Amino acid sequence: MEEVYSEEVNRRVGRKVFEYLLTPKVSGTYSLRPQFSYFSPAQNQFVTLSGQVFDLTIRPGSRKSPFDPGSLPGKTGQALQPLKQVQTLKKGGKPLLEQPLFLTFLFLPFFLAGAVLVAGKTRRSEKWSEAEQQKKRRQVALEQLKEAARHKDGKDSRAFYQAISNGIIKYAAQRLQIPLAQQTREEILRRLAERGMDEQQIGEIKTIFQQCEIALYAGQANTEHINQTYDQALHLLETLERVLAKR
Repeated sequence: MEEVYSEEVNRRVGRKVFEYLLTPKVSGTYSLRPQFSYFSPAQNQFVTLSGQVFDLTIRPGSRKSPFDPGSLPGKTGQALQPLKQVQTLKKGGKPLLEQPLFLTFLFLPFFLAGAVLVAGKTRRSEKWSEAEQQKKRRQVALEQLKEAARHKDGKDSRAFYQAISNGIIKYAAQRLQIPLAQQTREEILRRLAERGMDEQQIGEIKTIFQQCEIALYAGQANTEHINQTYDQALHLLETLERVLAKR
């Protein structure tokens, strides 16, 4: 894949070239039309670009097999060898205490007891690990909302809602590796949908964005509403950390 980027006045221009190796299996003449689909933010839909049609002729192979029958080991002109009739004496079986089946049933209770102990320790370890992961997710969420926590007293509600919105956008952009020029709410929601987040979780993000936007333009100094929005954003960031960390 070849990538070329250049910056012009008020825009960034780029080009990507993808090369694919095709191995034909059937000869003949085929008409090919290359196509490329991408999502257009301006049209809010996927757009498909089509190239010119060109013909491709596949010629049949030589059909020559690289296998040489003469390379097989053995005498020349004699493909099959007679079987030798040899009679051998067979030793008697092992004693009962040395039989594999007897030994299996003898040690099976000890094996099962050990497996139960290991499974119990594994479950306890998983519960402890989940608690540690939940604690880490909450620390990440608190760090992103550190600026918003300074304005929870309601003295500067606009700064609070701006910090809530910026904290969610900053965290999602870092996790999804979104360039600075594309860090918009619409792009974040689209990327989260591509990562497999369900509609309910995406709807919660939209709701918080809308609440912050309304509060920034209309004003919202209610302390109860501020605390409720902060708790919702905190829970949302914990959910994003859990979902995006698995992908």
